[in-house]
Amino acid sequence: MRAAKTFFAFIILPVDKAQTDSQLAERSRVALPVCSPVAIKSEKGEVTMSCATPGAVIHYSIDGGEEQIYAKPFALTDGGLIRAYATADGLTDSPVSEERIGLYVNKSRWRIVSCSSQQGGAEAVANVIDEDGSTIWHSQYSPQKPTCPHEIVVDMSAYYSIAKFVYQGREDMGNGRVAKFEFYVSNSSTVWGAPVLTGTLQNNSAVQELELSTRPIGRYFRFLILSTHDNQGYASAAEIGVIPEAKESRQDAPTAAISTSATAVAYLRHKASGLFLHYLGGSSEGAFALGKLDGSDLSDQSYAFQFGKVKNYTAYFTLNTQEPKRFMTVDGWHVNGSQTQDASAHNQWILVEQIGGATIRLRGAEKEQKYFNFDHHTPGSFVYSDKATAAEFEVVKKSDLVAVNGLPAPKKGTTQAYDLGGRPVVLTSAATRKGLVIVDGVKTILD
Repeated sequence: MRAAKTFFAFIILPVDKAQTDSQLAERSRVALPVCSPVAIKSEKGEVTMSCATPGAVIHYSIDGGEEQIYAKPFALTDGGLIRAYATADGLTDSPVSEERIGLYVNKSRWRIVSCSSQQGGAEAVANVIDEDGSTIWHSQYSPQKPTCPHEIVVDMSAYYSIAKFVYQGREDMGNGRVAKFEFYVSNSSTVWGAPVLTGTLQNNSAVQELELSTRPIGRYFRFLILSTHDNQGYASAAEIGVIPEAKESRQDAPTAAISTSATAVAYLRHKASGLFLHYLGGSSEGAFALGKLDGSDLSDQSYAFQFGKVKNYTAYFTLNTQEPKRFMTVDGWHVNGSQTQDASAHNQWILVEQIGGATIRLRGAEKEQKYFNFDHHTPGSFVYSDKATAAEFEVVKKSDLVAVNGLPAPKKGTTQAYDLGGRPVVLTSAATRKGLVIVDGVKTILD
């Protein structure tokens, strides 16, 4: 339920002698010579106003516009600032009431894109967007009981700049009420950047509105549940939604930087150093480290990675090298390499945040706001999973790797342009005759 504004007024009357309760009650029955304040309510884009003073006339304006007389409920789907006061014969005008009405979002046009788990029936995921706080979604608890994290992706069918995320816990009991969460906004239902909101929700059934520090624009949002207050692993919600600041024009959807095709191979270039991530072998420091990829010989498959999709999730992946085949496994602050894949093991789930273009950040599924990063940016530096800041990797497709052999190096202080398969490449005097050229459409990187 949502708390409503309550108006009250009082008068202080002196008492010069002792009186009984009934005498005091009688004396307190005083009619104030002032109109009661105007109550302003909005539901599903319709505004209603009322005043407790009999026969009062309500005057109002919207966004500082012309004053009007209220006669009946009216539509205000685009939202606005309402100021209202009441008048009545023989009484002083009421104080001015003020209410900012948000943009109305018609949730009947929304749809669930995906959900990692639902019990179904009376606890189906569609209930979280039905605008009925008495119905609930519940993750599956029988016959299987998948544990956190849980994920719901919603298509709002329009583009909005979003001001707040809204969550309402179930009303009937506390089972599965969400504790820690992350909230994402995107113009794609499968490509996600960094969360725009993280935090811990309260353990109650009230409507909780959480302000975003930015105003991200998007058509889709993703609710990622990391833990619940009862720590049972399952999760529930009565409603989830947003409060938009404005409706926006159509936005371009980002192109996925990674592919989960069985034949797709990617190289992960560390943007800060220009080195590449690869499987180095088991160590007390982990198994994956930075290395220098030999541009004249791409046969070293310890640099070649494959992404695998985690079923029912949009941003969790498995990640393994081709040869030797080693699956990234987060173990404390280490990133180890397992010889076998266990898709049900959360420590083999890698969360991918696509920051822009082909740039990604990596995070263990159970590492809340802890990222993959390095202590040093030199060959042999191991990647760790518990860093407060994230290393950024450029996803380079194998088709974008060009082995350059025998190109004459330019003279000192000059540059030389070449055409490699229709792609312009500019070598500087710092270039060697053998090098690896990566063309990402924006710049040329020489190794």
